[in-house]
Amino acid sequence: MRKLINGLMFLSLLSVQACQVHTQKQGATDGLAASIQQDIGEVSHSEQMQLHTLILQSVRYQKQNKQQRKLECARLKKSYAVHADWHTAWLLVYALNENFSCVGLTQSLRLLNAIQQTPDLSAQLRWLNKNQIDLLAKLRKVQKAKNALTNQLKKENSKIEALKAIESDIKDKLDNE
Repeated sequence: MRKLINGLMFLSLLSVQACQVHTQKQGATDGLAASIQQDIGEVSHSEQMQLHTLILQSVRYQKQNKQQRKLECARLKKSYAVHADWHTAWLLVYALNENFSCVGLTQSLRLLNAIQQTPDLSAQLRWLNKNQIDLLAKLRKVQKAKNALTNQLKKENSKIEALKAIESDIKDKLDNE
């Protein structure tokens, strides 16, 4: 999860820096530059500060011990239940959810989808969340396949045990004759 937080920090800093580049020229604007400007969108100073604050909070949570993170998770869950804002959801999913210790896979997907529905969410966070949703959906699919294979393996093992018992009975009967 620390690698994810560091990657998020790098990505957000990179995207914030990239969004500060102005592609407008005096006079006629190049068609490609206008297209790029439209795709990137304008990231306001307040959005930059929000991203920066979220990342700083995430780093602070990562420095806490396991018990402190558990308490912070419970506090944020209560806060989200009262007031479902995307900042709290983001912290629950990204900052405090090392190995799904705060919220499970299904709840993480719900929170990420809720974040995606936020109208004023920046394009960078939308992209990040979309990729995370895709990744978690694939993880869910892999877990379901693993569970199915585990169940199948248990059935096969029980059949093998039954065959061993039959073999043992046959050996015993042959030895008694």
